[in-house]
Amino acid sequence: MSSVRYKVFKLVLTCARVRVNTNLRKLSDPALRLHSPSPALDFSLFLLRPSKARGVSAKTRRSPSNTRPGFEDLCGGGNVQTLMEVATDEIDPQNLEQDIENQEPRVGQEFQSVDEAYEFYNKYARMRGFSVRKDTLIRKLDKVVFRSFICSKEGTKKYNKRRENVKTPRAETREGCNALLKVSLKPNGMYQVTQFSGIHSHPVISPTKSHFLKSHRKVTEVAATQIELGSLAGIAPKQVYELQSRQAGGRENLGYLHMDHKNYLRHKRQENLDINVAAAILKYFRKKQSQNPACYFDFQLDAEGQVTNFFWVDARSIIDYSLFGDVMSFDTTYRTNDYGRPFAPFVGVNHHNQTIVFDATLLYDETSESFV
Repeated sequence: MSSVRYKVFKLVLTCARVRVNTNLRKLSDPALRLHSPSPALDFSLFLLRPSKARGVSAKTRRSPSNTRPGFEDLCGGGNVQTLMEVATDEIDPQNLEQDIENQEPRVGQEFQSVDEAYEFYNKYARMRGFSVRKDTLIRKLDKVVFRSFICSKEGTKKYNKRRENVKTPRAETREGCNALLKVSLKPNGMYQVTQFSGIHSHPVISPTKSHFLKSHRKVTEVAATQIELGSLAGIAPKQVYELQSRQAGGRENLGYLHMDHKNYLRHKRQENLDINVAAAILKYFRKKQSQNPACYFDFQLDAEGQVTNFFWVDARSIIDYSLFGDVMSFDTTYRTNDYGRPFAPFVGVNHHNQTIVFDATLLYDETSESFV
């Protein structure tokens, strides 16, 4: 192992110890170690994985002598293959129908909280192959007294004449399904199931595909730490996602999709951009525009009204584009070191074969919404 890779491993391990101390303390329990592996374990295995390009035989790679002294003790004796076997053994198709019957809600069943009722119903929905949506909520004196949970396909979308002008309309997801679960607060402080309907007006999907449904996708605290550590170490999001998938024994056991992975990184980057930084950028652009009205800038907001993407072009670039804008290249491969934002310049070539910049954008991510 090269010295550079070992230094990267030490850096990642240090970050993991600082950020997930509570998880690292659980490594002493073998059961917890298998189901909640340390991020330091996963990323150290990833960084220390031998490369086939080095000509190392499979027999040599499996040799315990190639493991760095103390590494097995550090990892708690676990490995990715063991984690995969445990995750695979947890799903038994032969007992699936029996589990569904045992987990089916019953009228009169009680829960200690509304969240507990939701988790129970959502677990049942995962085994049945449908997604859950939270519906009616009634409070009295700042306390929840009634809550209903419905199938995600409940109801129908309201008619909007503007939808007729949409070029690529979204697929209809609601079909008027009446499956639901209602709980009410009782005098004893427990939440009791008052109504349950398990009849769906639509075909349910296979439980092996339930992980695609929205209510069953969640980035856990441990997974979030791994995502952030991978980003800090310069590992591509796709590689981190594939590593986590192997750790969980497959994508169906991971609990979220690659899209959720990218959305989490996007959200963290938005948090890192302080409001004063955004205000300073806008102030700078307005100053340049006041000095030269030909300068142009624009920005994009997300659903929460936060600044996400910036676009700007100066007077010189406008002139260059009018002269040499016949061929233009759009490149998003460059990322700043401090914030990890994609910097996307529009570039061309003048009559001296020199690269010129027509305009530039600073993006939060490379999703389709950012490029529209």
